[in-house]
Amino acid sequence: MSAQARILFVDDEQRVLTAMRAMFRRDYEVHVANSGAEALEILREHAIDVVVSDQRMPEMTGVEVLKEARQIAPSAMRILLTGYADLAAIEDAINDSEVFRYLMKPCPREQLRETLSLAVEAVRAGAPAAPAAPAAEGSPDAAPAAAAPAEGAGAAPVDQPVELMVLSTDDGLHEGVVDALGSPDRVRRARTVAEAIELLAERPAGVLVTDAGIDEHAIEALIAELKAQVPELVTIVASERSDAHMMINLINHGQVFRFLIKPMSVGQCRIWLSSAASRHLELLQSPDVAARYRAAERDEGQKSLMGELAS
Repeated sequence: MSAQARILFVDDEQRVLTAMRAMFRRDYEVHVANSGAEALEILREHAIDVVVSDQRMPEMTGVEVLKEARQIAPSAMRILLTGYADLAAIEDAINDSEVFRYLMKPCPREQLRETLSLAVEAVRAGAPAAPAAPAAEGSPDAAPAAAAPAEGAGAAPVDQPVELMVLSTDDGLHEGVVDALGSPDRVRRARTVAEAIELLAERPAGVLVTDAGIDEHAIEALIAELKAQVPELVTIVASERSDAHMMINLINHGQVFRFLIKPMSVGQCRIWLSSAASRHLELLQSPDVAARYRAAERDEGQKSLMGELAS
C-alpha cells in the first residue's frame, strides 16, 4: 500500500494537536479532534488506521473514545497517551478498549514515532474480526467488558475446542475456570512458572489464565516471552489487586487480553474465556492478524528471563 496511513490524534488541548500535526504531517495523513464526539465523527467519515487519544478529557475519556472506536472502526489500531497512571483507566484500556500501547507522557518523540510505525504496519498486515455489536444490558452475548450474567443463570459453557492452562496456586481460581469452561478435561494446571513452561513445551495451549500473585515479575516476563514466541497464545491475568506498573507492562510487553480481579465472577469469566478462545482461533487461522498484537521489546537485560525462570 503506497497511500499515506491516516492517523487520528484526539486531545482537548489545541497546542498538543498542533504539535502532533507538525510532527507527523510529512509521514502520515493527520486528522485531529479536540473532543471525543469529534473523534467519533471523524472515524465514521474516514478510514482511519491509527487512533491516538489522550485519557483525561471532558465529557469522554480516552478509554471511552477508544472503546467506541473499536466498534466503529475495528481495524484501526488504538493507542492511549496519558500523563496519569489511572488504575481504572488502565483496566479499561485492557478489558474494554484493547489498546495496542499505553504510553505515558511526556512520551519521547522517537518512542511515539516507532509506536505509530508499528501500529501502521500492523493494521496493514491484516484486519481482525469485527467485534460483536453491543447486546442488550444483562444479555449473555454482551461485549466482554459488560456486566457478567448472573451466576447459575444457565449460560452455555465455552464451546470453542481450545485447551486452557491455569497457572496458579489458588484452588478457587482453578475451579472457577473449570466451572466457566464446563469441561475439566480441557484445563491443565501449573503451580509454578517453571512447571508452566515445561507443560507448554510438551503441548501448547490456546489460552493461559495466570495468577499474578505467584510472582508479578516472573509473570510479566513469562507473558512477554510467550507473546514473542507463541503469538497465537491468548493470556488472561488474575490478581487480588491492581498495580499500574504491572498492568502497563502487561499491555505494552505482553499484549494481555484481559485483566481479572479476584474473586472472579464465573459468569464474567465464561464470557472472557469464550472471547479469548475465539481470539486464539482467529490468530491460528489468520497469522497475519498476529501483527496487531505485537508486543514491544523488553530491555536487553530482560530478554533471556525464560531460561532463568525455567531453571
